[in-house]
Amino acid sequence: MTTDTHARIDLRLETRGAGDTIAWVTIDNVRKLNCLSSALMTAFVDTIEQLGRRDDLRAIVVTGAGDKAFVAVAADAGGVATGPLANSFLLALALGLASAADGADPLLDGLGLVALIALAPILSVMTLGLVIRWRTRPEHSRK
Repeated sequence: MTTDTHARIDLRLETRGAGDTIAWVTIDNVRKLNCLSSALMTAFVDTIEQLGRRDDLRAIVVTGAGDKAFVAVAADAGGVATGPLANSFLLALALGLASAADGADPLLDGLGLVALIALAPILSVMTLGLVIRWRTRPEHSRK
């Protein structure tokens, strides 16, 4: 779906049962460990928007091509904690939950939940990096 011959977004539709479709979206940029360039991001968004108009779609599975590594998730993982949803809804939810709990201090406990939400994407990306590093080590160095 992009003009670059080495980097593209592949789409495969799989029909299961009566009208249930699963979309397999593959980021194919193996030479750069499937990192998303602006052209690939545009193609990816176009593909997801195209899929969003389907009534028979039950799931979207995003995968990366190649067997070495898949790091495209790290490009936007920080946006989870700093986006408009986290700044408005999650802060209000955390403060509301803390004020509803008996004996809880809304300021300390509510902001503690917000801090946990902010750390979750960072910790998950770091854990993913450690798992990939461990799995790609040579066999003799694992012992």
